[in-house]
Amino acid sequence: MNYDIEYKIFQYICKEADEYVPFQKLLHNNGLTFKEALGKTSDYRRYYFDMLEKYGINARNTVSVCTDLTELLKKNPEDNGLQFIYFATVTDIGLLLDCNQSERSNEQNIKNWLEQKKRTDKLIKFQKENMNMKKRLNEFICNLRVSDSHSEDNAEEQSEVYRMSLKHEFLKCGRKNEIYFENIGELIRQINSCKELQSVKPYVIFAVLTRKNKLIMERENYSPNIRNIFRYQEYRIECDNGKNFDSYQSYIELYEHMRRFYLDSPEVDIAFSDYCFANTSPLSIWYYQNCEPDEDIPMDIWSEVNSLKSMIFPIIYNYHDYENFSSEEFYNKYPNIENLFNEYFDRNYERILNEFLECLYHERNISEYAEEFYISSKAYEVCGKRKQLQKASELFLYMNTELFLEKTMIDLSFCLV
Repeated sequence: MNYDIEYKIFQYICKEADEYVPFQKLLHNNGLTFKEALGKTSDYRRYYFDMLEKYGINARNTVSVCTDLTELLKKNPEDNGLQFIYFATVTDIGLLLDCNQSERSNEQNIKNWLEQKKRTDKLIKFQKENMNMKKRLNEFICNLRVSDSHSEDNAEEQSEVYRMSLKHEFLKCGRKNEIYFENIGELIRQINSCKELQSVKPYVIFAVLTRKNKLIMERENYSPNIRNIFRYQEYRIECDNGKNFDSYQSYIELYEHMRRFYLDSPEVDIAFSDYCFANTSPLSIWYYQNCEPDEDIPMDIWSEVNSLKSMIFPIIYNYHDYENFSSEEFYNKYPNIENLFNEYFDRNYERILNEFLECLYHERNISEYAEEFYISSKAYEVCGKRKQLQKASELFLYMNTELFLEKTMIDLSFCLV
């Protein structure tokens, strides 16, 4: 196994240990007897597979389910049945698509059902709320009419927002900047003159200060076009150029401070403001990808799915088939082989994944495909032990396909937006 997979397993074990509740107490907490819980577990599993059949999704294995579901959900993202299948699939802890179903005990299945149902229900609720917020934002933008006559000054609010903003690195140049201070006042007057804008005040202040930073610092009597800040703002979140990641962290902290400041303001709708923050830029995604979350930063659907996804999803092969083979020992003995595998895989990434997924979808024997892989990568020139090469190449293909399938399924959440 590689380090990332081992670390994920370690995280999973630690998380399970931290959240462990004795089985009888678990049943008691949910108001269920063993018999009732077992019946509901069976019903849940039966309903899932009935839904697969209803939509014509091939239930042969994890790959077939994910492949067919992806095509259908992209075409019908608002279909509630498909959404349930999607959420149930990515939160599966083994109840639905385990390769070793016969080895599972009734107790395991009940525990998994209780946990999975909780996660699935949470995602369904989140998605429903998100869709309502999306509709509300579209109507909000269409009906937004910012008054030319602004409200009276609110010196205390102006001073407090100005003071809080200076705590953030990218706004420190506003210290002792009279233009910036006055423009903060103008922004607040503009917001307070419009009931709709007041409802999302934390987001509006955050968005203007981050997106129109130079203008609000330097231009006298600057009055931003508020409608524009509700348009999606792209940020480069894939790689750090030495400055951008620090800036993103500072932006997020700014929103969190504004959110906290206005949390108890009766005119502010925090939930709607949070939705605007999470869905008008990829900053929320960046935060949950790159930071150890210590604040409940608002999530978009991608981040929510990623946080509730089962840590062991997807399982596409039987681990028992490789119990007597250690990838770590093999690569320690033949370190060049892992490099050869990676180089050949990277050169032919799309073709290899598509062909291997096709094999798995139809449950074809992968042995010939794996053999072709280690021959084409020239790994056989380094190691003459064909059986070990065969196992190593099969595991390499399985693991990289699992990573690809995991990313594909999480990214599928974008079509729900």
